[in-house]
Order: sequence, then structure tokens, then C-alpha cells
Amino acid sequence: MRPYRILLAITLFAHWTGLSAQTWCPPGATWWFGFNYGQSYGYKMYTYTGDSLLDGYTAQKITAEVHAHYLNPPQDVVYMEDPFLTRVEDGVLYRWQTLFMQTPNEWDTLIWFSASPGDHWDGLQPDDFECYSRYQVTDTGHVAINGLNLRYVRTYYPDEYGDTWYYPVFIERIGCVYGTFLDACGLPVADLADTTLRCYQDADFAYSVPNAPPCDLVTGIGMEPQPAAVAVFPNPGTSGFTMDAPAGLGDWLELTNATGRVVLATRFTGTRKLIPAAHLAAGTYVWTLRNGHNAPVSRGRWMKE
Repeated sequence: MRPYRILLAITLFAHWTGLSAQTWCPPGATWWFGFNYGQSYGYKMYTYTGDSLLDGYTAQKITAEVHAHYLNPPQDVVYMEDPFLTRVEDGVLYRWQTLFMQTPNEWDTLIWFSASPGDHWDGLQPDDFECYSRYQVTDTGHVAINGLNLRYVRTYYPDEYGDTWYYPVFIERIGCVYGTFLDACGLPVADLADTTLRCYQDADFAYSVPNAPPCDLVTGIGMEPQPAAVAVFPNPGTSGFTMDAPAGLGDWLELTNATGRVVLATRFTGTRKLIPAAHLAAGTYVWTLRNGHNAPVSRGRWMKE
């Protein structure tokens, strides 16, 4: 599916040309995503292994090696999932889909790295059913990570009823910072940490998500704490938000931006606290409530309008 542009930004495309070489799959590109499906947990290691020609395009082959621990019966397994192919054209990342039923093989839009605010694109459709999947772009820009100036695209993701609870951010090379990796519909299971980025690296660049487990840790995943009756409102907000939490749940509140940088840290005592955020730029932030041992006990997202 093609993305849809509301306003064409000529200067953006001129600037984009200089960044295209590092947009996706440079040599050595590898991603580690933690997962927790309830009865199994571990990590998936995605690796760019080389190029091939498909449908007249140069496509990047990505393999997926899964390291999982199953609870019932207890066992550790390692296996390979089917590889998949991607390609980049005009700042749009596509994935090759083998669709069943009445739809033939085709390239489907995955990430629109060169989008502008106001643009939207329909997300990846799975092989066996159609799903509502639309990313609305709210903000774009560049962020410096490990010496590289990478473009980011901030979006929101309304469901079929118009409600919004997911605000994915996409960064060149890395992909989706908080959310799934090249999956159908693009939807994470928020409460179960379905698949969540831990680390990314290539031949000359490395990025680790703050507070995530080590890249290749199977046991003790603990990546996304289960929500413990914590309420954050208003969300979205403008000047700040109020947090309600059970007494004694946490000692510190930490707020990080789309790149994982801590932009606010404050003591959290009692059951309710007003968190001022008027000084922060508009966008999506991750809040983490930590106990006295600095371990995360609850985590969620807050959007600044």
C-alpha cells in the first residue's frame, strides 16, 4: 500500500537525499527485540544478511533467530523464523508480502521515513486477514545518536473506532523505538511487552534502549512491568499530567523522550502527584515508576500536545 501525502515538502526531499545511504540496513545491521507472550519469553535477533533481486527491486534479506524459554513444560529452544525481504524507495520502507486469498504478492508500506507532519500511511497488512492500521504523522525532525544525525517520524495510531492509545516513533536505521519489528498491523501488545526493542547495532553504530535487559538475555526479561493500577491524566496533555498510583508502589518517576534520554526525574511519594511538563517539546514520552532499588514497577506513555 502506498503512503498518502497531504503536503509535499520539496526541501525535505532535497535534505533526504543526503541521508538515504544510512536509512535502512547498512552492513552488519542487527536488532534484538525482547518478547513475553505469557507462556514463553526471550528475545528475537533480526539480522540483515545481504541483498537479492525481487520484482525488479534490490531487496534486503533479514533473518530472525528466536531464543525462547517455555514455561509448560519448562524448556529452552532456539529456532529460525521465515526470513523476509524489505526495500527502500524515496524514503519509504516496504516489506514483501505473500498475501493469500484474492491478493497477489506485493510490496506493502512499513515505515514512511521521509513523511511530513499531516501525512499518513496504512500499515503492514498480515498474510491472512485485513486489519485497520493507519499511522498519522504529527512531528518529524533529526536526533543525534552516537555521532549520527538520524531522522525521526513521530506518529499516532488511531484504532478503527477513532481512539488513540499507541504513539509509535520511528528512527532511521533503528526502526520503531517502542513497538514491534516489521510485524503485521504494527500493533504491540502493550500490557505483555509483545516485542520490544532492546538493542540495535551495525558496522559503525550502536544503540541500546535505556533500562532494557541485555541484548541477548533470555531469563528474567522483566522488560515492560505490568501496569499496577497507575493512572496518568490528562493524556494527551499540554502543561503536564497528574499521576495516581497505589501507596508505596514507587519512589521515583522518570520521563524519557523518543530517543530514550531522561528529560525529567522526580521523587514520587504518596498516591498522587502533579508532574509539570510545560518546558518539554510536543511529542510522546515514556514514564517509568521505580522502587527504592531503582527497579521499574510500572511503565506507560504520555503525549505532550
